[in-house]
Amino acid sequence: MDSSASSLTPPASDSVGDKDVPLQPIPASVESAPNTGVTASSTDLLSAPANSLSPARKYIPYGSGPESPQPYSPRAESQVEDGSTSGYDSEASMQPIMTKLPPPSASINEHAAIGGAGVVPRSLEAAGNTEKKSSRKKWIIGGVVAAALAAAAIGLGVGFGTRGNSQKPEAANAGSNAEASVSISVGAPSTTAAATTSINPSSTTTSSASPSSTAVYPLPLKSLDVIRGVNLGGWIVPEPFLVPSIFTLANGTRVRDEWILCSTIGKAACTTLLENHYDTFITEQDIKEISEVGLNLIRIPINYWALNANASDPYPENVGWKYIDRVIGWARKYGLNVKIDLHDAPGNQNPWGLSGREAFFDWEFNSQNYFGRTTATLEAVVKACAGPNYTHVKFLEMLNEPTLIFMTPENQQKVSNWYIDVIAKLRVITADQTLYPTGGPKFGINDGFQFLGVLGGQTPAAFGLGDVFMDFHFYSIYTLAELSLNWTDRMNYACNNWGTTTRTYNTTRAPTMVGEFSAAWTDCAQYINGMYENARSDGTYTASPYPNTCNCSCLSPQMSDYRFFDSTKKTMMRQWTETQMDMAEKNGIGWIYWTWRTQENNGVPVAPDFNYKLGVEQGWIPRDPSPAGRMFGCK
Repeated sequence: MDSSASSLTPPASDSVGDKDVPLQPIPASVESAPNTGVTASSTDLLSAPANSLSPARKYIPYGSGPESPQPYSPRAESQVEDGSTSGYDSEASMQPIMTKLPPPSASINEHAAIGGAGVVPRSLEAAGNTEKKSSRKKWIIGGVVAAALAAAAIGLGVGFGTRGNSQKPEAANAGSNAEASVSISVGAPSTTAAATTSINPSSTTTSSASPSSTAVYPLPLKSLDVIRGVNLGGWIVPEPFLVPSIFTLANGTRVRDEWILCSTIGKAACTTLLENHYDTFITEQDIKEISEVGLNLIRIPINYWALNANASDPYPENVGWKYIDRVIGWARKYGLNVKIDLHDAPGNQNPWGLSGREAFFDWEFNSQNYFGRTTATLEAVVKACAGPNYTHVKFLEMLNEPTLIFMTPENQQKVSNWYIDVIAKLRVITADQTLYPTGGPKFGINDGFQFLGVLGGQTPAAFGLGDVFMDFHFYSIYTLAELSLNWTDRMNYACNNWGTTTRTYNTTRAPTMVGEFSAAWTDCAQYINGMYENARSDGTYTASPYPNTCNCSCLSPQMSDYRFFDSTKKTMMRQWTETQMDMAEKNGIGWIYWTWRTQENNGVPVAPDFNYKLGVEQGWIPRDPSPAGRMFGCK
């Protein structure tokens, strides 16, 4: 693709999708460099047996790619690497779709004709088929066998306006009186509005719901026959690539995680900073908008110090839950189901900054201490969600991305035994039907990047876990093989490799959802690999050498500023997003996009290809994410 075709001045408006958005020109001084035409073969990746590859890892560890430890090296904000600023793969690798793309002025029907091998536009599918049920870090050294693909199980039953002002939750406002069976499917809920009761570990308070319009609240709980949800990432668990300002001190110094942040500025100042963020980043307007764009579930990543803090840690102590509880209440009001996910466990279940403390991974090695504290945290969460106003809290994921692939077989067995123990203890709590009229939330596990190898390859039931769900996370931006995929092969990879993984586990082991994915096909989002590592995609990764697989500079506005995204790129983003949605629905019980929103810098959201709200506004995510509203999918 000729990089000169990409203007450095954003268009006055863009009509891709169903909304014209006026845009203001911004100054830009990035110079285009010659297109180097760097590509890499993906033959080995695509021809490998289905069980021999890692479908995706959010952050790939050492030993599985051209990576070796390197010292941290801060990247100058003005740094621009050599390479085209077009923002797309090389001309050769993009050819399969570029030959089919309609001009920017093409109608929505013309756009629907775009496809690739393994992918079929929605408009070409059989008539009447409108619904189907069907970074991270570099410090770990050691060989990582590409995790086995897999996935399996049964079906679950499980909007936009101006951003509203938030009010600090003096009292909790959560719950739903929805009825639901103990099985995965969800029954018809009650629509009777009532005072809501919060059962927190430390206190019990009551407040009346106050509708903000003439609608009758709470709204009927949305069906979970197919999960279509969104994560509230960057909120209770902030990450530098989603909310960089949190990690930038007053003197401009950048810190890489919450532990260093709170240790540097002190617990009191950190509490003030983060509590303000909790209060303002996700508001009732956000939850209302989520409900209005065809989604039926929110996944809330939480940390242990939100309600089970350790006074010796630098984090804010037990202030986060009242904001989580408030959002749970708003979800009930707008008919949304809830999945709670323990993202940050005591001792860190993975070595990445998203667990609070980068390069600290003691959860495995000091299990006698940390397993018990993690169990206590989960018990506190379950007790806080007791009562008839919390029956829409359908799922509890016990740990986000525990890095089982880094563990010895002996320690993997310890984790598996811990799962058995903690689930048994939680089920004792939820057996009280006066507190849990629907039996409490479904408990679930993340595969820990082992896929079919999780739990030693056994089914959860055979392993003693009983009725649980499985959560897979799929990204294709952290290995050279995946970054090198051309466009058609990338679609095939999602449909065939990831699809096989999900379908296998879903149909043979446990109900399986795709709990994280995004519109990104590069790791160009600033700080996504940490504060100092740069990006693999443009060859600037400081941890180890990578070729420039995107023929771009990740600092160019075509990669980082949605106002420079032309209709071609937006159509590609829509195809990639919808293909993943379709894969998850056809092979599992549904999907949850990462994430709802990102921080805005001077009115421009960061990490735009991870921003669902922006994607809907700009047209690369459909307002109706069901098959009826999608243009692309797997064959």
